[in-house]
Amino acid sequence: MKIGINASWMTPGAAGGQEWYVRNLIERLGEIDTENQYLLVAAPNNFKTWKLPNARWEMCVYVGDENAPGAFRTLPCSPALEDPPPVDALRRLYRRLRGWYTADAWTGRLGRLISARGVGLWFCPFMWALPIDTKVPIVVNIPDLQQEHLPHFFDDDQTAIRAVGYQYSTKIATATIAVSEFSARDIVQRYGIEPGRVLGIPLGIDPSLMVSAAMCKRLAAASRIAHRLDGDFIFYPSAGWPHKNHENLVRALAMVKQKVGRVKLVLTGWKFDVMQRLRPLLRELDLQDDVLHLGYINRTDLIGLYAGASLVAFPSMFEGFGLPVAEAMHFGTPVACSNAGSLGEVGGEAVLQFDPTSVDQMADCMVRILTDAPTRDRLRAAGPERAKAFSYDMVARRHLELFNSIRDGRLKPPGLPPFRPVIPHKWIMDGHGRWYFHAVSPRKLSMRIVQPTTNSDLAGQTVRVLFNGQVLFDGPAPAQQNVEIECDLNDSRRDGFHCIEVLASKTFAVKGEKLSVQVLCLSVTDSTGRQLKLVP
Repeated sequence: MKIGINASWMTPGAAGGQEWYVRNLIERLGEIDTENQYLLVAAPNNFKTWKLPNARWEMCVYVGDENAPGAFRTLPCSPALEDPPPVDALRRLYRRLRGWYTADAWTGRLGRLISARGVGLWFCPFMWALPIDTKVPIVVNIPDLQQEHLPHFFDDDQTAIRAVGYQYSTKIATATIAVSEFSARDIVQRYGIEPGRVLGIPLGIDPSLMVSAAMCKRLAAASRIAHRLDGDFIFYPSAGWPHKNHENLVRALAMVKQKVGRVKLVLTGWKFDVMQRLRPLLRELDLQDDVLHLGYINRTDLIGLYAGASLVAFPSMFEGFGLPVAEAMHFGTPVACSNAGSLGEVGGEAVLQFDPTSVDQMADCMVRILTDAPTRDRLRAAGPERAKAFSYDMVARRHLELFNSIRDGRLKPPGLPPFRPVIPHKWIMDGHGRWYFHAVSPRKLSMRIVQPTTNSDLAGQTVRVLFNGQVLFDGPAPAQQNVEIECDLNDSRRDGFHCIEVLASKTFAVKGEKLSVQVLCLSVTDSTGRQLKLVP
């Protein structure tokens, strides 16, 4: 069997632990799988960063737009129908030109690439089961459902994309991989997926971090010198997303400093706006000289900071796995981490845990590590033993077992009809639009439809709108007249998975596409008043 791996929606350095997961998985699969063949589908911005393991692997560069979650909103189709803004047009031209300079570039539909290359299984490790018209079995990786637990950290657009894309991806996939048992249970319980289709496979520790004790000591000394760290320091490697809880960590640092004296906090990872958010707090607590953000660092410096830190703090409000906790344990560095999400599963008894909303608990755990030698020694001994469970050999073998179970027919696709969003200019194709979305209690549907042309082929056009198979509207769509549809909804099904369909009775051909009506806007309001814009 040929297994396709969709790495075309990945910007090097910006995907966090998911990027290292995919890179290490590819390397290990190349070593252990002697039966299957692989097609790595890369992108113009990342194809030079991949190294194929052996002759059983090939790479193709996809130059298109069906690989991003925006395809759940507007599906790219015939270029003749598209009318992108000048900046987008130049960006697409640039991507195509870059693709043409590679050995093997594909500028057509992504689904046709899968078919043309004989792919028998399509693996999407970056959260989205795309393209939507995939005909072969799909395996998708969904690291967590943070938006369901902490919706206030997501704007309306992010919420809508995840409400549309995540549950559909798990519903259409033959199997879903989660990065912990916690996330696997969450997907099963919240999305109503069969337990046998969801596997919790933890991440592994990057082999590049596995260096000798002597090397760790040298790199720790080098990092201390490079960053002028002459005393105790707390290390927090994390991107600056709001749920990472940097603010409470800074508040806890002020309390730690009062109890143990001078101690610094070293931050790394993509900053985003974290320092702008922290600056007023640092002034208020007089910690401007005690917090250092190094940005995105190389692996050598990462090893030095892990090995040289007095402790690693991980106060995240939510995690699907929590790779820095496993990495810190590997180095024998004591860890004080939150008890949110999967972190208890990862750290177990080898870390100290606290409620991430309690600054007092957070500070107490850090003070205990800094001042209590028996606790510190216990954590230093327990961490490396605990970390042995997180290896990419295990990760790759469990992935391969899953792939082979699909190849051998032991696990079959669920048979869900595919997503059918609008195409450019908000047309529906072939007279049929279909949207899936997740909402526990949808209460109202709002839609505007128009038949913008007087083409004679569309004379007498009618439109039906269905919600979970029930007809909400069935009536005429006169030429060049907006049809406003507003309906109350009452369907609180357990898994929150819903389907809206629009069916037009007539179509006409334009530039290779069969068009019928335009869906100018489509939204669903749930019981909390949140509006999910399926067609904004």
